[in-house]
Amino acid sequence: MTTISAIDTAKLALALLKNSDDDIVEYTSRLKLLKLLYYIQGYHLAMFNAPLFNDKMEAWLHGPVVPSVYKWVKDMTDEKLQDEAMNDEQMGALNLHPQQTELISEVLKIYNKYSAYGLRDKTHTEMPWLSVYEKDKVIDFEYFYPNEELKEIIEEHKHYTNFLGRLDTLKKDKDICFSNS
Repeated sequence: MTTISAIDTAKLALALLKNSDDDIVEYTSRLKLLKLLYYIQGYHLAMFNAPLFNDKMEAWLHGPVVPSVYKWVKDMTDEKLQDEAMNDEQMGALNLHPQQTELISEVLKIYNKYSAYGLRDKTHTEMPWLSVYEKDKVIDFEYFYPNEELKEIIEEHKHYTNFLGRLDTLKKDKDICFSNS
């Protein structure tokens, strides 16, 4: 599996959302993008048994945050953020396997229906958030929940079973083995 940076993952997610046929047409806010990255990473770990990006994730007041992405987006307006979406050439240069791109698209279909604060609230009711967050203290998820544990948490997530059914066509591709096969 190809590993890319969290910032490239964010730019790819913006492009896929911009080009989707989803009925929800709205700017992807910085807060929402940071929560989408959490779910993208979790599903990638669960499906491919490997992280999509190696950037660390931390538990902050408003949910899981990839600090490198936060630093990149913090001074942008939500409107300006949309301009950071990758074009087709940039997406191709990532050299992701088509199944990785499809997985990201499917995760975005599941979670884009939530508002930024809907995703924030959702992450606050799930593990690992419930066991690692301490008010006014930044906690590194990787310290308390290494990738293997995040993978297990996503596999237990109620959307995961539905998600597997949507990816049946991907499983037929013999050059990738899903971790749950």
